Formats: sequence, structure tokens, C-alpha cells
Amino acid sequence: KKHGVLASQLTDALTRRRPNTGTNVTSMSRNEASNGLFYEQEPERRVTDLVLPTEVRQAVNQLVEEHHRRDLLRSHGVEPRHRLLFVGPPGGGKTSLAEAIATELAVPLLSVRYEGLIGSFLGETASRMETLFAAVGERMQELIVQRVMPCFHVTATALELVSSALTGYVELVAERPNLFRFVVGSHFSDDHSRTKLLDNGRNLSTAMTEVLAAMVRAHGGDADHLEYTADAILGAVALGVLRWLNEPTIDKDELIAQLTPVIWGAVSAAAAARGVVIAPDEQMALFGTAD
Repeated sequence: KKHGVLASQLTDALTRRRPNTGTNVTSMSRNEASNGLFYEQEPERRVTDLVLPTEVRQAVNQLVEEHHRRDLLRSHGVEPRHRLLFVGPPGGGKTSLAEAIATELAVPLLSVRYEGLIGSFLGETASRMETLFAAVGERMQELIVQRVMPCFHVTATALELVSSALTGYVELVAERPNLFRFVVGSHFSDDHSRTKLLDNGRNLSTAMTEVLAAMVRAHGGDADHLEYTADAILGAVALGVLRWLNEPTIDKDELIAQLTPVIWGAVSAAAAARGVVIAPDEQMALFGTAD
């Protein structure tokens, strides 16, 4: 079968990125509700560009080293530090240092606008805080899509595609565990609106649905309403990865090995329910070129 047309549609739908600006951090998409609450800049300063006291430079270098060698630390049951508190008078270089650290760690730099966050009306500040947190969750989804989707640009078996996509997902979570904990924790808290849970997870869910639909359509199956299966897979994987972060009794490779058959089972069962058989060793050139 030819998958070229389908591949082109998937590429357009799932890899919508801004033009490359030469940096390794992409900007966050902004919606109207979050405008004025914060701004994101692409960090450019390096730690070596700053004039710092010796003890501050040593502390920063140690922090960066912890994150670069996080796998070694976790093998000994230790997490790299993820929270920093900068103290000092205005104009002392706190923001510049935060930007430099963001550059070294290749993470986005978000700055909250105090005047845009604090409101004068009852409940306004809380509403804006919720909007801000939702925007952070959306950013996490963008990062996941950007990390996982390149895994589909290779000709591999169906099972290998599942495994490689999961590997990209888990590696991103391992790099930014606090952001992942925040997103998952807020989504599964008792007081979180179910409607907002669905809305906030729409981008990642849509990307997952498109991938499932591509696999089913490539075999002539009905790909309508696969969003329910996509949401179930994402929820199960998120909770499994969250447990691993909180209780890392196995290493990252073992986690991937355990979760891969779970995802594959859901994908193959969803396809079978639509009269389609996808063999795990079948070559899936979803992002190939038309011949």
C-alpha cells in the first residue's frame, strides 16, 4: 500500500513548528486567555557570559552537571535539583542568571507578569492562576509531541514505532519530572474540572488520535472516533510513568519494556475491533514519501 499521501497529512497535522531560529528551545503557542500573564523568551545567554561570584558560579555549574548526569544520580536513588530561589535587589542579575541556566539545560524560560496575574476583582487572581497553569500544561504537551513525533519519521515495524515513541516520551519526562508531575497531578486531582481536563489535554490527544487513525486507515479500516482509545492510552501511560518517577524501583529501559506491550495491546485491539489486523513485525512507513 502507498502511505505517501497519508504521511503528508500526518506531517502537516502533527509537526506544526515555528521556523527554526537556531536555538534548541522552541517557543510556546499562545492563546488569547493567557496573553498578558507571562511571556516566553528563547534563552541565549550562557553562564560563561556572566560575571558571577565564585561560589555562585560553582553552585550553578554543579546544578547543570547534576542534570547532565541525571541518569547516574537516579541509579543511586538521587534526583537532580529542580527548584531554585534567587534573592537580591532589582537589577542584580537574577533574570539574567535564570536565562543562562535555561540555556545550559535547554529548557524554555517563562516569566510571569505580576501586573497581569494579580486582579482587583474577587476571584480574578485565582482564575488567572488557573489559566497560567493550563498554559504550562499545554507547553508540556507541545514538548511531548515535538519529542515523540520524530520517532515516526523512520521505516520500522509497528511494534518498534510504539517502542521508539514511548522512549522519546519517557526520556522527556525524565528530563523534566517536576513539570510532568504538575501536569498529571493537576489533571487527576479531585477538584479539577473534568471538562477542563479534556480541554487541556486536547493537543496531545489529537496528535495520538491522528497516529492511531493513520495506522488504521493504512489498512482500509474505519478510523472514526479513535480519540477515546487515544485518551485511554495516554492516561494509562501517564499514571505508569508517574509511579515510576515517584517510586523508581526499575530503570528507564525496564519501564519502557513493560509499558510497550501495554500500548501495543491497546493499539492492536482497537484495530481488531474495526476489522483490521496490524502485525507487530509489519513495516509501517507512515512518514515515507509517495512512490
